[in-house]
Amino acid sequence: MRVDRALFHGWLGDLHAGQVAAEQLIRQHRRVVLRCGRRFGKTNLLARELLWCVLRGGRVWWVAPTHALCRTGFVYVQKMVSRLPTAIRHSVRLWRSPPYRLRYGEGEAEFYSTRDPDSLQGAGNDLVIFDEAATEQAGDWIVEQFLSPTLLDRKGRLVIASTPKGRNWFAEYCQRPDFTEFHATTYDNPLIDQEEIDQLREQLPERVFRQEILAEIVEDAGRFWDLQPAPSEEPVGTHADICGIDWGYASPFAAVWLRRVGQQFHVVHEEYAAGLDADSQARRVLAGPRASRYVCDPSTPEGVRRAWREAGLNAVTPGSRDREGGWARIRVWLRDGTLRVSPRCFNLLREFMSVEVSPRNPHDLIGDDHALDALRYAVSELAVVRGGQAEPADPLARFIQRSLRRSMRRA
Repeated sequence: MRVDRALFHGWLGDLHAGQVAAEQLIRQHRRVVLRCGRRFGKTNLLARELLWCVLRGGRVWWVAPTHALCRTGFVYVQKMVSRLPTAIRHSVRLWRSPPYRLRYGEGEAEFYSTRDPDSLQGAGNDLVIFDEAATEQAGDWIVEQFLSPTLLDRKGRLVIASTPKGRNWFAEYCQRPDFTEFHATTYDNPLIDQEEIDQLREQLPERVFRQEILAEIVEDAGRFWDLQPAPSEEPVGTHADICGIDWGYASPFAAVWLRRVGQQFHVVHEEYAAGLDADSQARRVLAGPRASRYVCDPSTPEGVRRAWREAGLNAVTPGSRDREGGWARIRVWLRDGTLRVSPRCFNLLREFMSVEVSPRNPHDLIGDDHALDALRYAVSELAVVRGGQAEPADPLARFIQRSLRRSMRRA
């Protein structure tokens, strides 16, 4: 059965205007870079392009940095196949375990992870899609050594698509004269609630919002906290609502105490020292304000926790391992004035000032973070729950999870 574009889109549903513009570039140019904000709809578009090429008898590779990302692309394609007319759908063969594949007549698509570059050899392709390319550190080597050579004999097309990750090789490809660049932001997807995106602007660091939502190429280095905590005038007092503890020996041990005052949480006291044994750490904590709850580093050795109990520090529960979500919640508290810190908490304030954005993960930090970790354990006790089910505390991860569920239902 001969298929034309109009009929194909009629089966799968319309693209939004931004996707249509990107599709036109992909059809008109052999080497295209798609620089898109999160949830713009690039994966949906690329899955369509792959399926279209296969239905026309073409050979396609879908390449991504991980098998999980390959599976995401395959699931999109699989859902689209289910919407094809019966006569075509029954002629499409799917391999649903890695390496994922589909075949229709002479057309075939294969899904490969860059974790196994030796598998990226030997084929001649009409189309190669490199999805989430910026997260692959050696992406330029992958492109030049493995992907581009497969396109030579069939004059195939190469599409490199990603949300940018700093000024790396992907940023350079966006400016190369032999590639045509397409740029779109999350705002360009009309299916995403614009108010929800605006909320992310308030919750994320400016550089993260610019990179992940506006798809701008920003520098990797920079201060992690764009706001510092407001000062607290609360006295140390004799009680607190919660105490967060970060275990350490060669690295400093840290503990911070938070007290709720109205709608605000005040950090009223800290303990911070290196070289303390577990018994001394417990005595330091017990000498501070008595807390209703104690929460600690989840990686604290059982021997240390046993020594704490023997010293009288009982009922200490492990804290959350979700670093990104904890930092995101602290950032929200800084912006809405919920969090205040006493000037007596010198080490916590010093860490707030000194930590920087991790070059490997824009949602995490690098630098001394012992008191900050103790604060994170305490703050993260407030779970983010929506619709009766726990969701990621990190606002960007939560936004992506919700919009992905919606888009997969529409696919």
